[in-house]
Amino acid sequence: MKKTISLLVSLLLLLSSLFGLVPAAQADGDHIEITGYSVSGVLGVSNVYAIRLNLKSTAPVPGDDGPAYKLSSLEVVATGSGFKPVVSSGSGYTITLEPVKASNSTISSLNSSSSNHAASYTVYFLKSGSTDDLNLGFRYEYSRTIIPDEGDPFEDKHSGTTGGQSIAVIKTAPDPIVPEWPNDPPVDTTRYKPLIGVDNEADMPVLNDETKVLTIPVRNSASYSASKINIELEPADKTKPVFTANRMSVSTYISSLTSNGKKDAKFNVQLAPSATAGIHPVILNYTYQNSYGDNFTNTETAYIRVETANTSPRLFASAREDATLTPGSEAKVSFTIENSGNNPARNVKVSLLGLSPSGVSVMRDVDIRYLERIEGMGEQTVDFNLYAAPTLSDSVTMLQVKLDYADFGGVSYSETNTIFLPLTTGGGEGGVPRLIISRYSMQPEEIKAGSIFLLNLYLRNTSQSKAITNLKVTILSDDGIFLPVDASNTIFIDRIEPSATVTARLPLATKADAENKPYSLRITFDYESNQGQSYSSQEVISIAVRQNPRLVVGEPMFYGEPIAYQMLPVTVEFYNLGKTILYNLMVRAEGPFQVEGGSYFVGNFNPGMSDSFNVAITPTEPGALSGAVVFAFEDSVGTAHEVRREFSLNVMEPFVPEDPGFKPPPPPKKTNWWLYGGLGAAALAALGGGIFFFRRRRKLKLQMQDSENFVAATSIVVPEIEYVGFDDAPKPTDPGAKQ
Repeated sequence: MKKTISLLVSLLLLLSSLFGLVPAAQADGDHIEITGYSVSGVLGVSNVYAIRLNLKSTAPVPGDDGPAYKLSSLEVVATGSGFKPVVSSGSGYTITLEPVKASNSTISSLNSSSSNHAASYTVYFLKSGSTDDLNLGFRYEYSRTIIPDEGDPFEDKHSGTTGGQSIAVIKTAPDPIVPEWPNDPPVDTTRYKPLIGVDNEADMPVLNDETKVLTIPVRNSASYSASKINIELEPADKTKPVFTANRMSVSTYISSLTSNGKKDAKFNVQLAPSATAGIHPVILNYTYQNSYGDNFTNTETAYIRVETANTSPRLFASAREDATLTPGSEAKVSFTIENSGNNPARNVKVSLLGLSPSGVSVMRDVDIRYLERIEGMGEQTVDFNLYAAPTLSDSVTMLQVKLDYADFGGVSYSETNTIFLPLTTGGGEGGVPRLIISRYSMQPEEIKAGSIFLLNLYLRNTSQSKAITNLKVTILSDDGIFLPVDASNTIFIDRIEPSATVTARLPLATKADAENKPYSLRITFDYESNQGQSYSSQEVISIAVRQNPRLVVGEPMFYGEPIAYQMLPVTVEFYNLGKTILYNLMVRAEGPFQVEGGSYFVGNFNPGMSDSFNVAITPTEPGALSGAVVFAFEDSVGTAHEVRREFSLNVMEPFVPEDPGFKPPPPPKKTNWWLYGGLGAAALAALGGGIFFFRRRRKLKLQMQDSENFVAATSIVVPEIEYVGFDDAPKPTDPGAKQ
């Protein structure tokens, strides 16, 4: 019965509270009031004000003996259009349409009796009008928890608003001062300079007839990364380019290159038609930036290897075999212009030199001819109307033919050839037979110092009516450069018919120390006519001698034992023991190794000079390995040569200390504390007993030793000492002792 009555009373109280039958609190009065405030500006933001409110809470008084009300929520409400509430957003402030809620710490202070139910709270407003008056109100809610005797607990809430309180928004606190920090000293970022250049450890780039893209490896050898790298390629000698392209400039772009990074610079070029085999310099122009945007430029000379069978055009002139002149007469003389090179010659200009009124001159003609093109290994003929003066009495006369031309790369060339033209008397029995050298040749065509060659002389009897008999041809070298081989310097020919040509051959040896230059040979003729009349004449020919390049390479010297994966320094010495310059000498190392400093460009290596090539190789595998040091150069006529110095290594395995192995400890056993305790006690007891025993034994031993020492002493001195003052003399332990 009592239980039922308590339940009904709890229900009645709940309904009364909900429907206002029981007053929950005082219904009038503002429970939140502003006791003071301050206004200040906001750093760096105009027209935004920080208003610090001093608030005091007066909680509603409950109408019963239940718990007191606590402030549970508080919102600041601004009325009017002069000010807008704002909230912090990043580095600025944003207008909010929501009421500004007080923080939990502010609500806690308003509920705390220790703070006298007072708190300070800062709100931010943007001044959007002309008035300085800000009307503020509050929306609040108080609540308490009622726990009835019967039934579940429930919340008793009291909410309300305060009327608008006017605040004059006039700064009562100064604006915060913007600190003026001293300027940091400027940093020179240009010192963080990347260093872009050709990767000298890579193989030399190759340009050949099949090349469409020339690849040159580049490297950033600095500690700072590079970006926006533009590389422009241009020939070192613009008059003799080794490559051609379809654009005015040849360049490539690399986006970035890290510290010690390597990339390939690729250029769309082709081999120039006039390029010759060998090592040629090119220019690389770099522009790039560092990480700070600083711009840098530098220029470098790199070297590429040209591999081609092409040779430059080379023209020479000769007179036709039937070309003769008669003193006092005009004749048409034909000259053959031959191209002994693989590449065509263009814009050929043929000029006659040595013309004079008293000798040979042109008649109703000019002394120049132009040819548009002469193909490689081809020839063309030019004709001139020449007149021989009547005063010419020798058997031959001399003219010079100058050839000016260019290749398709724009490189210009010039040659001058001397041509001897025979003079005839125009026939009749009274004429004098003339003997001339119509042309001459050598086998081989290139004469090297110290070599043997065959000289071919084409001798022509210019007389059209008289034969030449008993011809003796004498070949003389005034400076002794050319010497006959297995024969004398004289050739005998029995007969040469009129207008006929015979060939005289003589093997000659060239002195080994001959320099690179042309040398003269005097050819004298002694012969007779059909009537037995004797004649003599002389001609001079010129032969160019090429000195053999002589590069001597020493044995490679290794500083240390060759061990796999360990660097091994190598030095090779080389000498120019020849008498000619070695042009564009390049040294490089080859083999199954990692190479540091694998190439060395010497340049022009003069006679009598010496140098050394230093390289560090790292074998990549043990065992027998072979490598080579390669010397590539050109001689004085542009012919490429290569000398290889092979070497072999027996590379040992690297030393690796034996690993004794790691044996993991066995897993710990379960500890038996009773066993360890018993053993410990036994050990302590044994230790104590041992210490007592050994100390007792040592004491007895010392006592016995003292007794023995005393007896021994008395035994020694007894025969010589008389005891005085002793009742009983000590008895010696030695039965043999005498007293």
